[in-house]
Amino acid sequence: MKIKLLDTIAGADSYTNMLYNCSKSMFFHSIPYQNLLKDFLESEPCYLIAKENDRVVGAIPSFLKVNKKYGNIINSLPFFGSNGGVLVNSRLNYEEKMKIKKELLKEFNNLALEKDCILSTIITSPFDNDVSFYEENLGYKFKDERIGQITDFGSKNTSDIENKIMYNIVEKRNRAAIRRPIKNNIIVESSNDFNPLYEMHNDNISSKGGIVKPKSFFQKILNHFKEEEFDLMYAKKEDKIIAGLLLFYFKDTVEYYTPALDVMYAKEQGTSLLIFEEMKKAIKNGYRYWNWGGTWKTQEGVYKFKRGWGAKDYPYYYYTSQHENIDNILELHPQDLIKEYKWFYVLPFNELKDVKK
Repeated sequence: MKIKLLDTIAGADSYTNMLYNCSKSMFFHSIPYQNLLKDFLESEPCYLIAKENDRVVGAIPSFLKVNKKYGNIINSLPFFGSNGGVLVNSRLNYEEKMKIKKELLKEFNNLALEKDCILSTIITSPFDNDVSFYEENLGYKFKDERIGQITDFGSKNTSDIENKIMYNIVEKRNRAAIRRPIKNNIIVESSNDFNPLYEMHNDNISSKGGIVKPKSFFQKILNHFKEEEFDLMYAKKEDKIIAGLLLFYFKDTVEYYTPALDVMYAKEQGTSLLIFEEMKKAIKNGYRYWNWGGTWKTQEGVYKFKRGWGAKDYPYYYYTSQHENIDNILELHPQDLIKEYKWFYVLPFNELKDVKK
């Protein structure tokens, strides 16, 4: 077995084949997403791959963030908590998988040292329930947790999809939210114009004091994804866009990536109609999972909303290892940390001295 950095031209097909044979792999691990992050972040991708007989059998995808003032860091993976972690071909036996995972983890730590990183973070896949592997082999300094929420559509039976969603997946309280926009003649249309989505997203997130995905990020999607790899849908009332939804497709999973709405039309439940229509399409096309993404424990309303669509808990974790002295990092304020390492995860804010006071 050899471990090396992925050459995206020479090794992309073998790497992608491994992803399709890995039960823990996600959209975030894919080559198109790597290319999008590379383009947008203008950072160096460092995808470690394990090869046996010229076949990729495992990987750790990651990106390097260079910071000459405070020190470099590496994330698997960066940008709004994209999941990374140790991936391995699920068809191998237990002993083979453990050997590959341990060697990859060892090389990931070596890579962090080679790149002069002060900290390295692995964000696990919500499909990876082998938390003990990281606990026993990583030697991490900090640990953080998110609640991943995923709806499992179950079998590939595509008969009577509408009733399956209404009565086997969503909670009773959601049915009225689905029926209201249908009754009020709200229509759903596909589009390649990201401007309305960005404008609503910007208004929604800014009003809550959150971090907005830039317009340039959305504009770059068309450069890196094929038409069948994503869906941009809008709900419209009398030609007025009242809600939008961006989804990505990979393997057997739909990624609920960016929802947005015009708050003036919130009562019309355009978002609920978009989700309902997209779930119907997903089940019809044979997708098994709908990944709602991570939720903070404090986001009770968001958590409850996702639960209403049949989502179950799939926790995942941020494991951060320390490689150099970080006293200067711990002196920073959260906003300074965000500015210095934009789009990357450094460590839990509650470890900063200013937050502890």
